[in-house]
Amino acid sequence: ENLKKDVEGSSGLPKWSGELYLEFHRGTLTSQARNKRYNRKSENMYHDLETLGAIAKTKFGGEYPSADIYEAWKIILLNQFHDIIPGSSIKAVYDDSATQYESILKRGGELLNKATADIAAGLDLKEESFVVFNSLGFKRSDLAFAPVQEDDNFNILDNGKALPQQKTYDGRLVFLAQDVPSKGYKAFTIAAGAPEQFENAVTVNGNTVANDFFEAEFDAEMNIARLYHKASGRNVAPDGRVLNKLIAFEDRPYNH
Repeated sequence: ENLKKDVEGSSGLPKWSGELYLEFHRGTLTSQARNKRYNRKSENMYHDLETLGAIAKTKFGGEYPSADIYEAWKIILLNQFHDIIPGSSIKAVYDDSATQYESILKRGGELLNKATADIAAGLDLKEESFVVFNSLGFKRSDLAFAPVQEDDNFNILDNGKALPQQKTYDGRLVFLAQDVPSKGYKAFTIAAGAPEQFENAVTVNGNTVANDFFEAEFDAEMNIARLYHKASGRNVAPDGRVLNKLIAFEDRPYNH
């Protein structure tokens, strides 16, 4: 009431029309992307560590790293403070948080490796195998990446059935791990012998790439000039326009 009495009728008060929007917080969905990435990687890593650490302890007698997990979550939650996570803090804050994130990610990686090693060592595997872990809450089929083997003459078997496999650009081996159980693991046997050949599901003709679902055509600058969805018969890219075009805007408040 006193405030209303003091300011009512004052000609010096500014008039604001529309939403009360603080322009200095503009761009917070994208500002400090490194910090946001660190946050998400840390959340995922320590979720996985809790899951696999619990499996290693309860089923194979491993050590559950309670103290490390507790201290890491304190750092993760600290850096989710409402001025840090949106990207509106000063530079020194992000220098500090980067150091903290790198430390807990390094330690978390070491502990994850130990948990998976404890589980794999406890499995009664009769043959050399890749063990794939699934920390999610549902059965999962997804690409699995593994170190390239010294000898190329082998197959990866799922219950005796050979799976398609290939080397990646960065020197790893990739295959499709199917039906890995929720909060669990599944072993895929490495069997010596000539690799089984599979039909390539992707065809390439000049600048056009196609599979069973899409046909994509690239222009001279490798933008997607045409993307045809076979099931619906629809061209996704509007006529005369391209897809996957990066548009960047300057993140600067109006009166900064």
